[in-house]
Amino acid sequence: MIAEGVATSVGEWADAGATWWIESDWDTTVDAVRDRIAAGPPSV
Repeated sequence: MIAEGVATSVGEWADAGATWWIESDWDTTVDAVRDRIAAGPPSV
């Protein structure tokens, strides 16, 4: 699940010309990382 407010943030960055998105969460589990990958990129 994508965190609340991320779509808004992604939209603002896309409007500014960003063409990529990077995330990091060093305090997580393998299952949480797999779930995030399965969710795909944030949509605008």
